[in-house]
Amino acid sequence: MFSRVTGRAIPFLLILALLPAPLRGEVTREVDELQIYEDAILLRSGSYTFRLTGAEARRLEGAEWWIDGDSLMIVERGKSEVLARAVPEPILPLPREPRETRRLRELEVDRMEDGILFRFRQEGAKEVYIEGTFNAWKRARGKMDRKDGSWQYELRLPEGTHHFRIRYQLEGDDHWFQEPEPEIRLTGVRRYLYTLEVGDHTVDWFVEEIDRSDFDAGLGGTYNRVEGLALSYRLGYEHGPFHRSRFAWTQGYSFAIERWSWEAVAELPIPPVPGLSFGGSGYDQRKIPLQWTVSEEENLLAALLITEDFYDYVWSRGWTVYLEEALGGHALRAGYREEKQSAVARNADWSLFGGDKTFRENLFSDSEGVNGMTHSVEGTYTFDSRNYHDSPTKGWLLRLHGATTGWELGGDYDYRRGVAEVHHYHKLHPALAFDFRLMGGATEGTPPLQDLFYLGGVGTMRAHEFKELRGRRFFLANLEYRASLWGDLQCAFFADLGDAWDWDGREKFDLESDMGLGLQNEDGDVRIDFARRLDEGAGDDITVTFRLNRMF
Repeated sequence: MFSRVTGRAIPFLLILALLPAPLRGEVTREVDELQIYEDAILLRSGSYTFRLTGAEARRLEGAEWWIDGDSLMIVERGKSEVLARAVPEPILPLPREPRETRRLRELEVDRMEDGILFRFRQEGAKEVYIEGTFNAWKRARGKMDRKDGSWQYELRLPEGTHHFRIRYQLEGDDHWFQEPEPEIRLTGVRRYLYTLEVGDHTVDWFVEEIDRSDFDAGLGGTYNRVEGLALSYRLGYEHGPFHRSRFAWTQGYSFAIERWSWEAVAELPIPPVPGLSFGGSGYDQRKIPLQWTVSEEENLLAALLITEDFYDYVWSRGWTVYLEEALGGHALRAGYREEKQSAVARNADWSLFGGDKTFRENLFSDSEGVNGMTHSVEGTYTFDSRNYHDSPTKGWLLRLHGATTGWELGGDYDYRRGVAEVHHYHKLHPALAFDFRLMGGATEGTPPLQDLFYLGGVGTMRAHEFKELRGRRFFLANLEYRASLWGDLQCAFFADLGDAWDWDGREKFDLESDMGLGLQNEDGDVRIDFARRLDEGAGDDITVTFRLNRMF
């Protein structure tokens, strides 16, 4: 797809759009093919072909233009005129090979039952990626797969406006090309993006020149047993067409503890290296260890409605800097962090339907073993080939994290920690799927209590007591087989296996397990599980959990 339209052409286009159909042809900015010769240009759009030579070809270079029926229109000095008329096919061939041929209608965007499908065709391409507002302009999150003669990428998008571009490499060439192509002029480089409009049952897309500087401001809030009601205001700014610079400031206040919180974030791309960025943040706010077990939305609803808070909290003040390289489905981050953590106690007990029920105490409310300063060097490697991030149906997720705290760096704690995590999603049949998650970790030294590993309850081992297993080492396996029953309803058979040990008298690995049955919708964002422990002496009790997010 190829287009050139600027603000100077807009008034004419508006007048043109108001004319009755018999007085004008079909107006388009789309071109199928553009062949560039030393002194000529051949342009094809639909059933029309335009041949420009000499002065006509020179006038087209760098000008604003569009096609109106069989007329190639041009705008110069604020006035529009016909530059050329279409010539009939077949036309006499030009006497030599073109200097450059651009096959421009290479992208297709279709609305499918499960989301938006992008198809891109480029002869000789060896790698293709899609970058946009929907994946934070991170190339690693948008690798397109070769299938049925095209490069494809599918994801779910909310209704509204999205921007994206295609980046690709050709065989035998390490240069990165992009669609839409930038336009080099005497006044500078004009950059273009695809704009995607997603409606309830429709999808439309086109090319436009766009200013990629955005301000973002908004009010947020949460409720938990430590802060009570906490309100915050975020002010952010992002700049750049693709790998964007971003800056954000968040200021908050927690009413139950009468305390202000803040966070400042900055990230800058390093242009010579694709996908490389440098960032950092400073903060003084509450921190949630093991936040991956339950989503923030689920925890907020549980706290507001039924006096349940599945998180445990510390207060953290510190700063971090990092380098991140994200490319080709892979992301590598290395950084340094200094933070002072302190214990916080339960300060709230209200909920809408909780009655006389009270929140459990915060697990990290005693300063002993919690308070202190940590200085850490940390690194994370991620590989992600999932087709969706929130409700994947195929692909892999691998994440490796390691950190060294203390040692020669100083601080109040001295320990080393490593964690590995693997997810796999596989559709056995249109109505059958098998997914699994494997996790493991080990710590050497004496960490603060919030850096131990905890298993049990929602998000880990469903039939066990909440966080009943803890230690410096852990292993967790979640296996799930799902079958479609009727319409959007699915049945899931699952098993949870794991242990946490090497702490508080539990020195050896002793595998514990549970299994059960779940019912969910197709996306897994509404689900009820019935689980029973299998380890010896556990009893016959059934644990029921209700989820509004997938477990993994």
